[in-house]
Amino acid sequence: MKELHQVFSRQIFPFLQVFLLLILFLPFNLVSQNILSDHIIISFSVFIVACLAAISIFMVTINKQILQVTITDILAAYYFVYILLNAYVIRPIPVPDILKLRYLLVVLIYLSVRIMTNKEKNRGLTIIIVIGILEAIFIMLQACGLLESRHLLFKFTGSFFNPGLAGCFIACSLCILIYYLVTALQPLNKLFISAGTILLSCALILTNSRAGWLAAIIGISYILWHSDNKLIRQVKLHLRNSFIPKIIIISIILSGMMFFYQYKKSSADGRLFIWKVCLEMIEDKPLTGHGPGTFRSKFPHYQAAFFTKKPNSDYAFVAGNPSTPFNEYLSVLVTQGLVGFTLLIIILLTLFMNRDITRKQKMKQAFLLTFCIFAFFSYPMEHYRTLILFPFFAALLPSKYIVTIHNQKINFILFSIVFSGMYFSVKAINEFSKLEQTYKLQHRMTTVEYEKIKYDIDLLENYYTFVGYKLPDAEELKIVEDYVNLYPSSIGLCELGKKYKVKNNPNKAREYFTFASNINPSLITPYYELFLVYQEEGNINEMKEIGKKILHHKIKEESTTSLKMKAYVKKILHNLQAPKKVLINKKN
Repeated sequence: MKELHQVFSRQIFPFLQVFLLLILFLPFNLVSQNILSDHIIISFSVFIVACLAAISIFMVTINKQILQVTITDILAAYYFVYILLNAYVIRPIPVPDILKLRYLLVVLIYLSVRIMTNKEKNRGLTIIIVIGILEAIFIMLQACGLLESRHLLFKFTGSFFNPGLAGCFIACSLCILIYYLVTALQPLNKLFISAGTILLSCALILTNSRAGWLAAIIGISYILWHSDNKLIRQVKLHLRNSFIPKIIIISIILSGMMFFYQYKKSSADGRLFIWKVCLEMIEDKPLTGHGPGTFRSKFPHYQAAFFTKKPNSDYAFVAGNPSTPFNEYLSVLVTQGLVGFTLLIIILLTLFMNRDITRKQKMKQAFLLTFCIFAFFSYPMEHYRTLILFPFFAALLPSKYIVTIHNQKINFILFSIVFSGMYFSVKAINEFSKLEQTYKLQHRMTTVEYEKIKYDIDLLENYYTFVGYKLPDAEELKIVEDYVNLYPSSIGLCELGKKYKVKNNPNKAREYFTFASNINPSLITPYYELFLVYQEEGNINEMKEIGKKILHHKIKEESTTSLKMKAYVKKILHNLQAPKKVLINKKN
C-alpha cells in the first residue's frame, strides 16, 4: 500500500499535472477550425483545469500538506463574489455562458497553482517557456514564408490571431527564461537558456508589439535589479551616490515613451481616444460600473455622444468600433466600477509589497509585473491562453498567512468548486457542439434557444451569418435589430437602416444611419445612405446639406466605393442646380 502511495504521489500524479498543463497551453485553435472552435476550446480548457485542480487537491491530501490561507486568497474570494454579484445584479442583460466559463477558468487555475508545491510550480513555468519557444518557432516559420499568418494584415502572429497577444505570451516566457538564466549555476544550462532567450527576443521583435516590448523590458529590468549580480550592485551604488545616472535613466525613460508613442502614432492616438471616452463611461457609473462584459454594447453610445458634441474633432480619423478599451484596468473601472478596481489593486499590492520573501521570490514577481504592464496597453484577458497567465503568476507569489486550515475542513469546498467546473464545462461543450451542428445544417432555432444565444455576440453573429438569410423577413429583421441594439456598430446600423428603407420606413432608416454616422464620422457610407433617403423623400434642402458634407468629407483612405459615392452625389447636386432638370433617380 505504501509503495502504491509513493507511485501515485511521485510518478502518476506529477506526470498527469505536466500533461494537463501542456494540453492547457497548446494552441488547439490551429487544429480546430470549426465555427464555434473558441467556445468549445474554452469549455474544454475549463474541464482540463478542473481535472488539474482535482489532482493538486489529491496530492495535497496524500502528502498531508498543510494548507495556509493568505490575505491574497481572502481578497481574491471577495473579488470573485463581487464580480458574480455585479454580473447578475448590475449587468442589464443576462450573463452568457462564455463569460461564466472565463471566470471559472481563472478561479480554477488560481486554485490549482496555489496549492502546488514549489517543484510543481516550476514545472508549470517550464511548460510556459516550452510553449513560448513553440510560438517563437511559429513566428520564425512565418518570417521564412513556411507558415501562413492567421491575420490578413499582420505577417507574424504565431498561433494567435493577433500579434499583440503573441507578444504578450512571448514577453512573459522571455521574462521567465531570463529568471532561469540569472539563477542558473551550471554553464551548460546557461548556454541552452541563452539560445532560447535569443530565439524569444527575435520573435518578440517580429511581433511588432509595443506593449510586448515594453512589458518585457520592464519585467527583465525588475529581475536584474533584484538579482545578486555584482554589476547590478555597483549600478545601485552609483544611483544612490550620484545625481547624473538618475538624470540619464530618466532621459532614457522619457525618450522611450516618445519612441513608443511615435512608432505607431495613429494607433496610439486611437487608444488615447478610447481611454478618453472610457472616462466618460466611468463618470456615469463610478461605483459599480456598467456590469461585466458590457463594454462592447455601451461604448458606441458614448462615442456617438462625443462626436455629436464635437463633430469636427480630429479623433474622428482614429475612431473605430473597439470591442475592448485596450487597457484591462480601464476595463475593470468601466465594467466593475471603483469597488472592483480597488479590490483588484489591493490584491496586486499584497503580492508586490510582501517583504518576507526570498530574493528568488522577489524576482518571480517580474512574471506578474510583465503581464500587468502589457495589460495596461492591450487586452490579454480576452484570449484564454493569455488569460490563464494572470491567475497562474498571481498564485506563484507568496503572501501573508492568515490562518492554517486542516485539509478535511477545506477539501469539501475545494472539491465542490472543482466538480462545479467539470459539470459546467461538460454541459457547455455539449451545448456548443449542438449549436455548431445548428449552424452547419442551417436549422432554425426555437424562441427559447434564440433568447439564450443572443446575449453572446459571437453566437448571434454566427446565427445571422449561417441561418439568418433563410428565415422569413420579419425574423431576419429581428435578428439584425437585436444585434444592433445589443452591440451597436456603424456597419450593423447601416445594414438595419437599409432594411427599413426597403420596408418604406424612412424615419427608422434615418435614425439608424444618423446613429452610424455619429459613431464613426470618418465613414462616408452612413452619410451616403442618408443622402439616398432624402433623395427618395424629395427633401432638397437636406440633400444639399448632406451632399456638401459628403463631397468635402475626409476619410482615412479613399477607395473605389467612396469615389463612386462622391461622383454620384456630385452628379445629383449638379442636376439640382441646373435649370429645368428633373431629379435623377439612383441607378441600380
